[in-house]
Amino acid sequence: QQQISRLRQYPDVSGNIMETPNINGKWTGTIIYGDKYTEQKGKELYFDMGISQEGELITGISIDVGGTGMSPDSATISGSFKGSIISFTKQYSSLHYFNKGESVVDKSKSGHKIYYTGLYDNNQQTFKGDWEYRVRYKIFWIFPYILVAGGTWNMRRK
Repeated sequence: QQQISRLRQYPDVSGNIMETPNINGKWTGTIIYGDKYTEQKGKELYFDMGISQEGELITGISIDVGGTGMSPDSATISGSFKGSIISFTKQYSSLHYFNKGESVVDKSKSGHKIYYTGLYDNNQQTFKGDWEYRVRYKIFWIFPYILVAGGTWNMRRK
């Protein structure tokens, strides 16, 4: 029993040993667009997220509630939370993107997978980290090209 308990203990952001916290419940957060977004760089998108945690696995639903690039669709969340490290994928039910500075929604396609990583601050009960997505293109229908874009994010209990 003691050995199993040690497997669930991790160092926090200060190096202190801690159990993996319970993050079930409602959260609210912000994403900030990074350098690859020329017109949106530094702008923010606000979201609410419901998280269900079973051990180290997390699932949930995220809904954009305001800001730049807001999607009308919810997104599914799937990933893990170990100690102070969170890693999850977010995917909207529809594809949305920027075209000439305007947000476009294509309901005939699923959204790109967006990858989030971050650290949990147990004292503040907040997350901070980075997010990115990758889109594969073919230039002139022949040459493969991968666009990588992202930014930072933060989240706190609601």
